Amino acid sequence: MLIRLSLAAVLLATFAAPAAAAQADDTFKDFKLVCGDTRADYAAATAAAAQHGWQTSDVMAGGMPGVTVIEKQGRKKTLGDASLVLSMTHGTAAKDPSVNVFTCTLQTDRGGYPQLKELAQAWLGFDPASTTEATATYRFTEENGTLRAAAASEFDSAAAGTGMQILTIKRDGGNAILDYVKIKK
Repeated sequence: MLIRLSLAAVLLATFAAPAAAAQADDTFKDFKLVCGDTRADYAAATAAAAQHGWQTSDVMAGGMPGVTVIEKQGRKKTLGDASLVLSMTHGTAAKDPSVNVFTCTLQTDRGGYPQLKELAQAWLGFDPASTTEATATYRFTEENGTLRAAAASEFDSAAAGTGMQILTIKRDGGNAILDYVKIKK
């Protein structure tokens, strides 16, 4: 009996790992198409979501503290046996309405945090600014069409230029969240 259970566990692990990796690849691909390639720009992200099969949804991620939301849209999609929820917002900083804040957040109920973190790092081409067992945060800007890490001393100038961008990948129990924020003065 013990040998059968061990064999069953080995077989399950053998087939589950590639399936989880493939699902993370597909989830990240959808995230990149809607949030990454658009740099979280609200108009571009909502258009990309519609173009790539996301359905309208009333489900929205929680708002950002200190941001007055001007426009928002929720979308949903099924990817294999995973449910994806996409929230896109455009707002302004409550303390300074000249500062635009764009968010594009994808939540999946199938986890995949380690793979999603690896995929984000491969896409961006640099290490996270901070990381824990359950969170990786990248802070960056765009220079001549290339994304690059931004030091804390560059945050204001990045926001005044092409935009200060933050990508956070979180493990939330059995779920994973990819949260892209762009701040532009």
